[in-house]
Amino acid sequence: MLEPTSSRTPLLTRDSTSDRACFSAEGFRFFLRRQFLSSERYGHLFALFLFRIRWRESGDELRKLLSSVKRSVRRTDVVGEFDARTVGVIVQHATQEAADRVSERFRSELPCVLSDNGNACCVASAVYPSEANTQTTLISIAEERLRQAELEDG
Repeated sequence: MLEPTSSRTPLLTRDSTSDRACFSAEGFRFFLRRQFLSSERYGHLFALFLFRIRWRESGDELRKLLSSVKRSVRRTDVVGEFDARTVGVIVQHATQEAADRVSERFRSELPCVLSDNGNACCVASAVYPSEANTQTTLISIAEERLRQAELEDG
């Protein structure tokens, strides 16, 4: 179960089943802004991945997705809530080809995790700077791809 690290609105939550932490929506957006500025300044690549649960029955499904995604990424990747139904991941130093490979891996692994309640998970990504040169554009591309993935999955 995810527990806040403070009594205020947490920027960081800790999974009691592991030593890994993930960001709240506010914390994730803050880190995304920081990553964008750093990448812009130093010329680093990064990919933004968005995962959305379809047919979500409860907040437990989001926690389950957060936990599964955290176990599937590198320790240097940033995982957090993007919004109420979406998990975000920032994968540093990711090319478009790497982002495509990671997306395919997630598409094959995550449905098994969520299938016990009939839920499905869609995934989409966008890469800075090859696909977007602003943070707003990067988010818009990833969100549009996520909407398309949801439509394709029916």
